[in-house]
Amino acid sequence: MFLKKINCPRPVIITDSQEEIDKASEEGIAVIGYEHDGIRLRTDFIITSPDALCDDYIKEVHDLYYRIPRVILETGRTVIKQMDPENDVLKLFDLYDKPGVTEFMEPLYPYLEEKAYEQDYFDNIYRFYDFGMWNVFLKSDGRLIGRCGLEYKVLPVIKSEKTVDEAVLHSDDNWLELGYVTDPDLWHQGYGFETTRAVLELARSKGHHQFFAQIAPLNKASAALAQKLGFNEAGEIPDAGENLWILKEEA
Repeated sequence: MFLKKINCPRPVIITDSQEEIDKASEEGIAVIGYEHDGIRLRTDFIITSPDALCDDYIKEVHDLYYRIPRVILETGRTVIKQMDPENDVLKLFDLYDKPGVTEFMEPLYPYLEEKAYEQDYFDNIYRFYDFGMWNVFLKSDGRLIGRCGLEYKVLPVIKSEKTVDEAVLHSDDNWLELGYVTDPDLWHQGYGFETTRAVLELARSKGHHQFFAQIAPLNKASAALAQKLGFNEAGEIPDAGENLWILKEEA
């Protein structure tokens, strides 16, 4: 039996024993399964070679399992981080309670439901996907000032097409939906463009070149931001009250 315990701020166990994996899960300890020589294991994190046990991977497993939010990237004025389900939810309510924020987007759930939703999102989106919706904080004072991110989604069907190639709209390729919201106190100061541009550049660096956004026709500010980012309006999404904007680039 192979068993190794890594000294992170909280423990991470690497093992090829299903019994040890089950024991660690019962005790709330992060575990990485090591499959080799026909051994097959049931756990979220698995390696097939010791070479995969780099410090970055172990730290990633540690942070995901214990719900420790990671910094995704930094811009000139902001830090973009994963949601912290324990500490960020009330800050999110303060943001969403400001006038104008939910005029064109859904409000949050009641507090306990929202917290459970964010915990589930951390466990099932952050853990298994390289993108998601993230929180935006000011570098100057650490204040939460918005959200920004990308999520894997199916491209919506539209009612009327404008100047977009039909083959693009009906491709089966992976698309990423761009989402964003900024504190109304900081509107018209370039924060939306600064953060969304950085997130799109991150996606491009990982080989993604197909993006879309859903924007209400009356949401002129979001439409202007999408256009500035290079998106084109494609048409109306039936029964959604929104228009589809797309950005497809050559790989």
